[in-house]
Amino acid sequence: MLRKILRSAMLLGSLFGPVASHAACSGANLFDALPREVRATMLERAHAVTHGQGLVWRATKGRQSILLIGTNHVPDSRHIALLQEVQAEFGRVKALYVEAGPDEEAALQKAMAERTDLMFMTDKTLPDILPEADWQALRKAGKDRGIPGPLLAKMQPAFVMITLAMPRCMIEALQTGQGGVDKRLIAEATRQHVPIVALEPYDTLFRVMDGLSQEDAIAMLQSTLAATEDGDATMATMADLYARGEVQLIWEFERQQALERGDPPAEVERQLALTHSLLIAGRNRSWVPEIEEAAAKGPIMVAAGALHMVGEDGVLALLERDGWKVSPQMRKLGF
Repeated sequence: MLRKILRSAMLLGSLFGPVASHAACSGANLFDALPREVRATMLERAHAVTHGQGLVWRATKGRQSILLIGTNHVPDSRHIALLQEVQAEFGRVKALYVEAGPDEEAALQKAMAERTDLMFMTDKTLPDILPEADWQALRKAGKDRGIPGPLLAKMQPAFVMITLAMPRCMIEALQTGQGGVDKRLIAEATRQHVPIVALEPYDTLFRVMDGLSQEDAIAMLQSTLAATEDGDATMATMADLYARGEVQLIWEFERQQALERGDPPAEVERQLALTHSLLIAGRNRSWVPEIEEAAAKGPIMVAAGALHMVGEDGVLALLERDGWKVSPQMRKLGF
């Protein structure tokens, strides 16, 4: 389950057909290939969630204004439509607020070079805490990504999950300098000299993962490992759902994939709830006061992973509970 947020929260074509070439990852559209009745149930669940659809919203409160953009970190040429939609806003906003800006990325790279504990365990190894079959499967997955077994064995479970969460197609796209919506917005803000402000410290994800028990960390690592098959097609499908503006459906799609793999339903729901609490809801609650304080000084733009916007604990609903009026500005990328 954690893999879902790591892939999106860092999200084509016809039935059984290949995805369009404008997506960084290619493969059969796995959602469209599901039986009609299964898709209908998933859509019904997704559409029942508050703000479960849409990509861009405007929140207003008196004369205050916030433009909120649900981002996808996967490179995709269809994002150009979203950038064109919000282009004029850069001439009006006082700042762009993102999960992590250039300064935070630089700080993270520096910390990872200087602090081995962020990446590596010092008192145990993965073979010590994983069943032998899981370790062998993990070693194979690491080898496929160019990570030697001895190095992989010492890695923190959270760092391994982040690594496995990115299929090869995404890694290759990122290595060429391509970026998702957030990177494109940051680049445009830089070009137009709009200040870029981070919503949280550079080490937030590592601190969140440190709060996991070893039992939960192992369970999530096993789930991530099981989900590495068809990674390219899965990422492409999620990119397509994002382009359709079906953000909550990404969550439902990952739930369905876990159930189809044979994961126990109760464990699927437990990991969903844990993932939501750790990586979405808690961070949203810490962001909203900072967003409101900034908006009181002038209009701002906020760009964060699209799954942070949806649901009763989403940024949009939290703003509404504080008296903001939220209106959709862009529901899909229009392809």
